[in-house]
Amino acid sequence: YEINGRTGMFILDSTNTNGYTIPDQGISFHWYSRGSFIVTDENGNTHVFGTLRRDTTIVESPHSQTISFNSTWYLDHSENIYGERINYSYQMHPNVCYDMYDRYGAISVSGGNTSAYQSRGETTRIRLQTYYLSGINCNSGRIDFRYSPNTNSGIGDLKLDEIAIYSINNQYLRSIRFDYSLFTSNSPEKALRLDKIYQYGDSTSLFINAFTYYDHMTLPARSSLDYDHWGYFNNARNATPAPGFIHNNRQYAGAS
Repeated sequence: YEINGRTGMFILDSTNTNGYTIPDQGISFHWYSRGSFIVTDENGNTHVFGTLRRDTTIVESPHSQTISFNSTWYLDHSENIYGERINYSYQMHPNVCYDMYDRYGAISVSGGNTSAYQSRGETTRIRLQTYYLSGINCNSGRIDFRYSPNTNSGIGDLKLDEIAIYSINNQYLRSIRFDYSLFTSNSPEKALRLDKIYQYGDSTSLFINAFTYYDHMTLPARSSLDYDHWGYFNNARNATPAPGFIHNNRQYAGAS
């Protein structure tokens, strides 16, 4: 869980309705009708997680298999002991989809005889039912989050363009806007790079910050195999992610 500046894990009891943190942090969890979580902290503040995200994993080859599962519950509202409430709204974007391509090596051993080394592959498509935070409302005003398609990523996601702040009377106060460019890559799929942040009012603009990057290396493609055992990029020009190994005094080549 992640709530009010705190993160951690919890387990459900045998009834699958009440949750407990380990170690105890004075927070109680209640799984209400298996559809939402109600979290109460040590000060009596309640937080309701009800917006559900459901993801799908599709293994396309060498065999076909589809698995759908509940992955995330998003925070819907928080309320303190005085009845003051903060509401959160979301924009559902169901078209985020990307592929993972795994390769591995295999040999079979029978009666001391070893088969030839075989390189095998598996393609898995991940389809996400993604929710983007679109608004925060309370008794002192509201905040709107505005997005546009991230056309360069290749996975169909959105990018945050602006955060707009309004008073309780729906009067526009100011907004924060983000200026992006793209990292250099040898792939048609490009990663966004945040360059500048500006603040705007009704008739004013204010430069807030600029970012510089170490960009002397071209970013690898999303499907690159050039990573080590821990998943870090190493520019090793691997033909497979499977590590090399020795069997019966024979060296089998693999990833560096």
